[in-house]
Amino acid sequence: MTFLIILLLVIGHLWYCIKIRNPFIQYGGENDPIFYSYRILGPFPEMFAFGGWTIILHKVVKGDPPDCFHGHEGNNYRIVFKGGYVEEVMRPDGTTYRRSIMPAIWPRKITFDYAHRFHSLANGKVSWTLWLKGPKTHKLKLYGTGWPDHVIERVNNAK
Repeated sequence: MTFLIILLLVIGHLWYCIKIRNPFIQYGGENDPIFYSYRILGPFPEMFAFGGWTIILHKVVKGDPPDCFHGHEGNNYRIVFKGGYVEEVMRPDGTTYRRSIMPAIWPRKITFDYAHRFHSLANGKVSWTLWLKGPKTHKLKLYGTGWPDHVIERVNNAK
């Protein structure tokens, strides 16, 4: 029930975030973005958070480079509501597998130790995903050898 209330509040704010607020480009730079991140509850994740939880909308426009896996800073829930993508997941032993993440009405939990990457977009179309980001409990981790130096440096220097 709480989830549905939050979702209804967010839907009314989405138009503002997509049409007026400039996105924060997460990775790839202005000329070659992988996804855009629209912070629904404020311009910074620390603002208007409920107990450390924030809501972020992602517009995924292409897959990550090969061998660029990442974890997360805490537990999260994601709901793909348009498009979809193929996700490549890294097991603790370093082996990988791929699975399709398609639109759903119920969130999927993503834990901090879950290493993955966007492999490709479903049907080559843009994917829209709503993230309910939990409080930070761990430092962001990067896995694989494909990360550019500036990304590694940014992650290593993060609080």
